[in-house]
Amino acid sequence: TADTLWLYITVRFSQHVLGVATGTIFSSLPYVHLPEADRTNYLTFHSIVANIAVFLSLMLGTVFTTFFANRYGDSGSISFLSYPFSSTQFLLFASGVAQVTIALVSLALSRKLTPPELLSAKKSKKA
Repeated sequence: TADTLWLYITVRFSQHVLGVATGTIFSSLPYVHLPEADRTNYLTFHSIVANIAVFLSLMLGTVFTTFFANRYGDSGSISFLSYPFSSTQFLLFASGVAQVTIALVSLALSRKLTPPELLSAKKSKKA
């Protein structure tokens, strides 16, 4: 709506800017710490899991949008903080929250996920 145009522009702009960084990280992720042996198996597994995740996210998004429209009528919007929000806006918000949550969990667990050899190499570079 005209009242929430500022919110739409702000959220979409931040998603586009952050989407470039996220896409770059996700595309190079399989190559980080990838062992030379069985590289084809690891890349194939990563590709299959990534495609399944994309399929499930699209399917669940469609189910959520349909449920939202059936539950809240043809307008398909509810009022939140005195602004009308549609199912797409809720999905975008949930996606943003999930990405931030995964980033924070990954950051918190980075010491456990990083191989000991790399941790010792980082410590020796700092000293």
